Amino acid sequence: MSHALELAAAHYHWYATLAAWGNIGSLIAGCAAVLLAIVAISTGTAGLSDWRDKQQAQKALADEEKLSIRLDRQRVLNGWSPHGLPVYGVELVTEPAEMTQAQDELTSGHPTRYVILRVSEGGSDENRANQLRQLVDTTGFLTRPPERGEYEAIEAGRQALLRG
Repeated sequence: MSHALELAAAHYHWYATLAAWGNIGSLIAGCAAVLLAIVAISTGTAGLSDWRDKQQAQKALADEEKLSIRLDRQRVLNGWSPHGLPVYGVELVTEPAEMTQAQDELTSGHPTRYVILRVSEGGSDENRANQLRQLVDTTGFLTRPPERGEYEAIEAGRQALLRG
């Protein structure tokens, strides 16, 4: 045990020197940190300008995407025309002479006012075709089905009516 104490006492000066150099290293690191902080503060933004610019650019991009989504929903909601859904005034062609005329015009390849439709939804197409004929006969109009945004607007309006 005494030998260990003698050995520690003999090497104490090395330990003290090593500890002193460690303290000097800590002092230098601390001074460098203080110097860098002073330089960063004295230049104004302390290096935050790039971060702020990036945040502003990301916000501008998010705002642009938000506007694009809103305009796309409005486009879908309003259809391609500013008047809403494209609605076509139509009449049933039931007379054989007019059916022959429609066939001749359609096969000519020139523009024509006739359109021949076939219901192809699968299942009971005959019943759906009959319902389509009744719709045309009753209202005189055809239109496309509402898009997702239109369904959302209809649902929101329905909910507003139910609350009121």
